[in-house]
Amino acid sequence: MAGQAPTFTYRGKLASFYPKGKQHANLMFHTGAWIPGKHARLEGSGSTSRVMKVGSVAEAHAARPDIERIVKAWCEWRDADAGEKTRPRAAAARNPPVKQPRRR
Repeated sequence: MAGQAPTFTYRGKLASFYPKGKQHANLMFHTGAWIPGKHARLEGSGSTSRVMKVGSVAEAHAARPDIERIVKAWCEWRDADAGEKTRPRAAAARNPPVKQPRRR
């Protein structure tokens, strides 16, 4: 779709890629604050999203193990939530609902 960032999904939006910055590209994790575990390369202090900045191809290669850990944690988290569909209260207590942005 024209004008939209490429978005990676697995049981929901994982991350969007914004390559047009002058100093770096951004990989924005929509609910990065909720992904289980500590992920040092993720920046931000808000209640929901986190960003990983990548300034070069070499830096992207260096970040690969961290990206793989983040994606694995995301997939395991989302798979666990999918398995709890018969127990929605347990999933909701551990993971607050994702607020969808307003469309303008």
